[in-house]
Amino acid sequence: MKTLFIIGILLTLFSCTHTYQFTYTKKSGIEQLLVTKAVGEAFQTMTVDMKGSKVFIDVACLMRDEQSYIRKAFTHWFLDVGVLVSEYPWDADYIVSVLVKVAGTDGDQVLLGVPSIPLTTSLTTPGLTFFSQIVQEGRVEMEVMIYSAKAGIKEKTSSLKGNSYYKKYTIFFISYTRKNIP
Repeated sequence: MKTLFIIGILLTLFSCTHTYQFTYTKKSGIEQLLVTKAVGEAFQTMTVDMKGSKVFIDVACLMRDEQSYIRKAFTHWFLDVGVLVSEYPWDADYIVSVLVKVAGTDGDQVLLGVPSIPLTTSLTTPGLTFFSQIVQEGRVEMEVMIYSAKAGIKEKTSSLKGNSYYKKYTIFFISYTRKNIP
């Protein structure tokens, strides 16, 4: 009887597993938050003295999905500091040329234990985790040059960099999360 009780407890404990839910969109919510947080952090180091001027924002980015977001983020930032934003370059006092070197996420996952193994389409063995680590990091690096067709280069900012992270650790059945995103 004691043996059956111990087996029952072990089966109950080891059948409680958590599977990381992958996204069905291009980027998961965490990945989106990581990129937007890194962009926001990069803006914290940017200073320009153009209050009352009108700018056109031109963004060059290898990542097509992030290009429109970064342009809008710059638009909001300039409006917050009192700079007007034009939709047309010929209507602006200055062109803000943004070269996005990187805007994305990297991740890594470590599992020490036995992963769950699918036996059939509806039945899997329970996983046994001694230690697991899921790390996702967001990174943004941009160069900004402000120029006028009449006067040439007004200003080149130092490289704007931003980082964000999401880290989840599990030791046996206890999980701990560290992150700088909401």
